[in-house]
Amino acid sequence: HDALQDFQILLLQATEGIIDTLLDVIANIIGEHIVGNRPGRKKPRAKKRRPKPTPRLQHSRKQARRLKVYQK
Repeated sequence: HDALQDFQILLLQATEGIIDTLLDVIANIIGEHIVGNRPGRKKPRAKKRRPKPTPRLQHSRKQARRLKVYQK
C-alpha cells in the first residue's frame, strides 16, 4: 500500500516514455505482495472460474435456434 502511494507521485510527474516502465515495476511489486498469515501464497493467483464448454455461435441467432448443435 505504501509502495503504491509512493508511485502515485512518480506517475503524476512522469513523462510519457517512463510511464510504461513504472507500470511494469508496479505490476511486479503487486505480484510479489505476500498475503498475511498464508505462507507461500502470493497475489495475483490463477482464475478460479473455468470457461464453460459451450459451442461458439457460428450462425445467426435465428438459424442457431433451429439447429440441434445449439440446443441444450
